[in-house]
Amino acid sequence: MVETESSPEALTTETTAERSPHVLLAENEKESAPPQSVETANDQEIISSHKIKEELMSNENEMEQEQEQEQEQEQEDEQKEHCSTSKSQISLQAYLQKYYLQFLSVVAQTVKDKPNVLGFNTMNEPSNGMAGASDLNSQTYPTPLANPLSFFDGMRLGSGESLRAEQYTKPFLYQKTVTLNPDRIMAWKSAEHDVWRTMGVYEVNDANKRILLKPNYFKLEKGKNFLDDFMVPFYEKVRGAVCEQNERFVIFAEPHIEIMDFSIEKAPEALDAEKFAWAPHWYDGLTLILKRYLPFVAVVPPRLLPVFSKRLIDKALASTINAIKTSGKPNMYVLLGETGGPMNMAFNRDECDNNYFHSTMALDRTLRAIERNNLDTTIWCYDANNTWQEGDRWNGEDFSIRTTSGIMNNRGLLSAVRPFVVTVGQDLEVVSQTFDPSTDSKRFELVVRRPTDEVDDGNDLDGGKDVVVYLPRIHFMSNPKVSLSAGTFKINADAQELTWKGVTFESRKKKNVCKLVIMNR
Repeated sequence: MVETESSPEALTTETTAERSPHVLLAENEKESAPPQSVETANDQEIISSHKIKEELMSNENEMEQEQEQEQEQEQEDEQKEHCSTSKSQISLQAYLQKYYLQFLSVVAQTVKDKPNVLGFNTMNEPSNGMAGASDLNSQTYPTPLANPLSFFDGMRLGSGESLRAEQYTKPFLYQKTVTLNPDRIMAWKSAEHDVWRTMGVYEVNDANKRILLKPNYFKLEKGKNFLDDFMVPFYEKVRGAVCEQNERFVIFAEPHIEIMDFSIEKAPEALDAEKFAWAPHWYDGLTLILKRYLPFVAVVPPRLLPVFSKRLIDKALASTINAIKTSGKPNMYVLLGETGGPMNMAFNRDECDNNYFHSTMALDRTLRAIERNNLDTTIWCYDANNTWQEGDRWNGEDFSIRTTSGIMNNRGLLSAVRPFVVTVGQDLEVVSQTFDPSTDSKRFELVVRRPTDEVDDGNDLDGGKDVVVYLPRIHFMSNPKVSLSAGTFKINADAQELTWKGVTFESRKKKNVCKLVIMNR
């Protein structure tokens, strides 16, 4: 059957598995073509096959290019959104938050059944860093302290540049001019890894000088703010990680600290008052920075104007605390998450000669303002390892009311340990509590009222349950003098408690109050 090798039928009966796709396509063309001689048909089939092969190869190349472009676009999008799971592409923010949230989740799982664990703070004193800075040439601290630098100065130092800068040991107290980064060490792995230079925030010219190109690179868009756009999503992530273990946990949302903005942050509208508490921090700023108690002057935010005399200082600080108390949303619990006072105020650096008088008075001034507003608070701090030489072993701070060295292990207790309301009747609310530990009488005053106006329904004017006051024996003798505007009292010396019974009011109006005063005789 030699003839079959050159016949058209032989071409159409080859095994399909041994033939390439473009040959099969050529057959389809041949079948639809007009009859031709065998030789012409073979030539035409070969030509058609080559053309189709070229077209297919061209299409394959185009598809590969499109796929490569799509992959590049996907990688670019992932880098922009910081969503890539690749170790080389995940942002530092996403990486740190991931493991921080995992840490909180593990702690929440460990204590989820502990009845004395109320909830979790989101993060201690977070910072907005450079986010929102309108000019990278601006100073990063409100007063000359340590080495006053701008944000751009920080970038320059990180890039390996050496800078001359003034040095202040205390605010406004110039000491000398020093050279920072004298060895020109670079913080980045290489110049190519310098994020700010890569993003075009600055450039290095031929003279190796850093030139700032985008001073407003971190300025937020109009209508944006750090609290709503950055902190609120973080609060929600913390709640998700913690409340996954136990839904009853309260999340104490703490606002960020913007060092150049002294206004009191309001709780964001996006926070659910049923799920979040608001927990800002506050300190007596002048005392904190100077580490000195000046009884005749204070500086009060947000305007930072000096206030003189004890009466005006107390009024101004109480007004500030009131602004904090009302910074939450309606029905949102507000806690002063941290306050206190430095203990290392002694003019004589010998601890044995330090009676902590100034520290005690400074702490009392802060706590008086808090009591006048009946604001719940937590005092920073108790450090079991505190020493006179090293303080709390962090950032030069020395706030602990307990120390392990010296002749006085307890510090500032005359101010830190105070009488306060333990429980109050369900039909009552505390208006204010005031206490003065500096006098022999140790006068404590408590004012209560009805939370709302009530319609006279014919019932008596009993205020509800009893009011219980903690009465520390460090201040009060066993038989103090007690004055009441209504009701009776009973003292339990062993429990260090006074119970105020039968709180009644002359009218049902909210403005009508009852008062309790306790003094040493």
